[in-house]
Amino acid sequence: MSGGNFVIPRQSDHQSCLDNKGPFTTGTTNVTILRHDDVSLSPQERFQILSALGQDIKINKKFSKASYMSLRDDFFQMAADLDECGKEEAAFILYHKFLTLYLEKMNIGPKLRKRDAHGRRSNFIKILNIVFDRAETLKRKLLNQYNREYEKYLMEMKQKEEEAAERAAFGEDIKSGCSSSCTISFDPLYGLKEKKIGEVGPGITSTVKEAQPSSLPIKTSSPPQQCAVEDNTKFVTPSTSSSAKEPGVNDPEKSTVQKVGSLRPVILPHNLCEKFLKSARKNTKKKIETCGVLCGSMVGEEYHITHVVIPLQVGGPDYCYATNEEELFFIQEELGLLTLGWIHTHPTQRAFLSSVDLHTHFCYQQMLPESIAVVCAPKYKEIGIFSLTPTGINEISCCSMRGFHPHREDTPLFSDCGHVTTKNTTVMITDLR
Repeated sequence: MSGGNFVIPRQSDHQSCLDNKGPFTTGTTNVTILRHDDVSLSPQERFQILSALGQDIKINKKFSKASYMSLRDDFFQMAADLDECGKEEAAFILYHKFLTLYLEKMNIGPKLRKRDAHGRRSNFIKILNIVFDRAETLKRKLLNQYNREYEKYLMEMKQKEEEAAERAAFGEDIKSGCSSSCTISFDPLYGLKEKKIGEVGPGITSTVKEAQPSSLPIKTSSPPQQCAVEDNTKFVTPSTSSSAKEPGVNDPEKSTVQKVGSLRPVILPHNLCEKFLKSARKNTKKKIETCGVLCGSMVGEEYHITHVVIPLQVGGPDYCYATNEEELFFIQEELGLLTLGWIHTHPTQRAFLSSVDLHTHFCYQQMLPESIAVVCAPKYKEIGIFSLTPTGINEISCCSMRGFHPHREDTPLFSDCGHVTTKNTTVMITDLR
């Protein structure tokens, strides 16, 4: 797609996206906040601080909704691992962030209930129930722990204040003067010791102040040789594909593609492009882009593309984006499919990756290095199968611009996919439009 945002893949072996370039960003910075490990605070205040940390999560606008849906297994597993290791506070924070993200920020609850009402129960509901139960269990354990620590703190404070009161009283006795028949000794550990010979002076009293809790603050190589399309359709090669400054611009003399290293093979059905173009025919006639997600599974050491899911979408001559990404995720979940890339048409342009396409594919390739971007240009009878180069990944990861915009031209940003092989296998088109 030459414009807009699309979906992000779900993989079990993808790279971590929970870093400073990933989909999650923290909340307000440079704000002093009370610590939840401060035993001088009441148990309720400590737990409020812990809960506030669990609510401190913002969505990175560079990532689509489906990206967050696809990360739910890893997000959940991270919290479960912390729980298993006995790091209960850290586990509670992550469980709380999980619920805050999916139920509050993304508001997927109504959609899950709707699917459940139609008998299409999602595994996501099971995970949410588990997270609720574990978070509630940790809440009880942590409050009990905080109560014990607070009681211990109050006892220690009481003892210290009693000792301080005794020392103060002793000082008053010295000032007021004691009878010569009275000898008073002071032990720093046990306080006053009296050896009575006569009457002692003023009586020794002590008062215990209640601990005052603080207030909680506001907080590659040549492309495949075959793909069943029209006989005169050609595959784009490094000499004919380029990074474009704007829609429709190609400059073969300033090619920004290069070879990539070896990756796990991706098997592409020989008639995939043909079937996809048939599904996109109505849009193509209207000069509207069509996009779909390439799905499949791992067979041995190969990724096999078996499905193309075309989501509900909005498009134009140089853009296309999904409008119901959650439904696409649920379809993949039901069929047990991995996301292996995406495919889209350029009804008025040649086969290349525009600046927006580069940003879109960056999300896919970050999650799975073998992910591919297939571009079908029926007007020019071209098909391109691309991926980002290492330089392209670095360039896009540091770019915060949106829409069509220029990128560097001195170094290749995308390449043809040498790890893709076409075979006489079947592919299913699932059109959700």
